[in-house]
Amino acid sequence: YGVIKYADRAFEVDYTEELEQELLTTLNRMRSALATGRAERNHGDRARCRACGHRQHCDQALG
Repeated sequence: YGVIKYADRAFEVDYTEELEQELLTTLNRMRSALATGRAERNHGDRARCRACGHRQHCDQALG
């Protein structure tokens, strides 16, 4: 298993080669977003957009 550690708690998570590859893919996407200054919205949930702290600066916000 693996551990995800936050300041106030830690979570044990399953560890498989498939999950490791998914994690590495996600990290690469995050690094790309940081490098380009652009992150694509990855959902179609209006409520999630309304609650987002980046909404005022987002050109992909859902109505």
